[in-house]
Amino acid sequence: MRKWTILLAALMLAGTLSACGAGNLGGSSSPSTESSISESQSSESSDSASNYSHDSKGLAEKLAAKGYIDLEKSQSMRADFIGAESDKGKKYAAVSGTLELYEYDPEALSERAKACIEEVKSTGKVTVMESLGPVDAVLSDNGKYLMIYQDTDDSEEAAARKTAIYEIVKTFE
Repeated sequence: MRKWTILLAALMLAGTLSACGAGNLGGSSSPSTESSISESQSSESSDSASNYSHDSKGLAEKLAAKGYIDLEKSQSMRADFIGAESDKGKKYAAVSGTLELYEYDPEALSERAKACIEEVKSTGKVTVMESLGPVDAVLSDNGKYLMIYQDTDDSEEAAARKTAIYEIVKTFE
């Protein structure tokens, strides 16, 4: 019985590490000054939606073009923990933290996906694993993309950056 308990604990630890990303992606080398944020926000109006593919890769490219994430510093994530498409989970290094993107097929949602989406809609959080508890998340308006963003900076600049990132994710088609 004790062997089974140890094996179960080891499996849970392995699942936790793969779901949350083992390792540090580091910070992005992108500038994080207020002027760069202002420039990226002002260029938003000239940014055509046709410049990006309509998938999580296109969303990541848009966030990278704005200087919010580093596409070179990424790792695949297990998307099945939140019911997203299995090959559509990525974690990126952000200016001062990490950003995870997941993609759903709104026409073919699993029960797990429906539960996660409803949790985000009602609480602004998602429970990836029960042992970790809920984390802040945002869902796109079309229900296709889910983002988990963690920023280690608590300055006003970081708050403005978070607002801008949330707006991009919410409105991305």
